[in-house]
Amino acid sequence: MTTDELLAACARLAETDALRDGALAALQELAQSKTYRVWADGVGQAQPFIIDGQTRAVLTRCGLASGQGALAGRINEHVGRLFLTDGVWVDPGRRVFPFCDESAALLAQAHRLGWVQRSHCVVDLAGGSGHTAWALNRPLQWMFDISPRALAFAQLNRVLNSLDPQRYLSSQNDIRQGIPPLGGQARAGDLLFLANMPFGPAPWGGLLPQTSDGGPAGMSLQRSTFEALRQWAAGSPRPGTVRALIMGVSLGCARSDRWMLHDEAAEIFGAHRTRWHLCADPLLRINGRRAMANPSPVEAALPALADCTLYHPEPAWRETARQAWRELARQHTSQGLSDVAYGIVALELN
Repeated sequence: MTTDELLAACARLAETDALRDGALAALQELAQSKTYRVWADGVGQAQPFIIDGQTRAVLTRCGLASGQGALAGRINEHVGRLFLTDGVWVDPGRRVFPFCDESAALLAQAHRLGWVQRSHCVVDLAGGSGHTAWALNRPLQWMFDISPRALAFAQLNRVLNSLDPQRYLSSQNDIRQGIPPLGGQARAGDLLFLANMPFGPAPWGGLLPQTSDGGPAGMSLQRSTFEALRQWAAGSPRPGTVRALIMGVSLGCARSDRWMLHDEAAEIFGAHRTRWHLCADPLLRINGRRAMANPSPVEAALPALADCTLYHPEPAWRETARQAWRELARQHTSQGLSDVAYGIVALELN
C-alpha cells in the first residue's frame, strides 16, 4: 500500500462515522481471531495477512485491503486502542515500525514515575504510527516523525480511534535539526518528552531496517536527541516542569551497572538530573518475539540479531550478518563495553 493510498483510505474513513466504525469493528474482529494471532506471533508475518469473508469486503471497500484480500498492514491492539502500521514485508527503507511493545514499555515507565499524570502536554519525538502519543489522554499530545509515511499511518489511526485533531497533533521533523517551537496549548503546565529512536547496534547501514538502525553503538540518533533536548531547554524557559524519557539499547558493563546511554545523558544534563531504568522485557526481538536476558553479554547478544529470519530470510546472508555482528561485538568488548542492556533514561530538564 502506497503512502498516497493510505491517505486516500484515511480521507474515505473520515467521510462517514458508519464507514469508520465498520472498519474499526472489522479490524478488531481480525485482531482477536486465532488465525490472525498465530500469523502475528510467527514468521508468517513476513507476508501480508489474507482476509476472507465479510471482513474482507468491509476493509476492501474502505481501502484497507487489496482486491485479493491482503490486509494493508499489521494490526496492534494497544492500551485499549487499535493501531494499523506497516508489516515487516514492507521495504525496510520506508517501513513504519511494526511493533508496539517498545511503546508499551516506555509508557509503563512514564506511568510508574507519575510523569504522564502530571503532564499537561506529552511530546513524542519519534512517533511512528502513533503507538505512544495516541495511547494517552492528556490535554495535548503532539508527535513528530521524519517519515511522511509514518505521519500518514498516524493520521489514519487518529481517525480510526476517533481522536480529537485539536488535541492529537502530528508534524514532520528531523531530530537532527532540533525540536521545533511548541506553541499554543503546549506552553501551559508541565511538559513530558518521550523518545524511542532507532537504537539497534549495526555494523553497517541496511543490515537492520531504518526504524531499528542505531549505528555501530546504537547511539546515532540518541545523541541527536540529547542535543536537541539540551538546545530546546536552553532556549525555551517555562514556568512548568519539563521531563524526558529516552528509550534505547545501550552498551556498557553489567558488573558496574554503567551504561553508555545514561553516561552520555549525565554528561550533558548533570548526573543529578538523570536516572537509568532497566526495562523488564527481554533484550532483543527475534522473529517478532522478544528474547534473551536483559542485560546480556554483547558477544552473545549482537550475533543473535542474525537469527531473525524476518529481516534476513537467506541463510547465507544471515551468516554474513552474524560474522559482522561478531566482529562489532569484539570491538565493543575490547573497549570495556562487555554487555548490552535495554532501558530508559529519565531526565529532569529544569
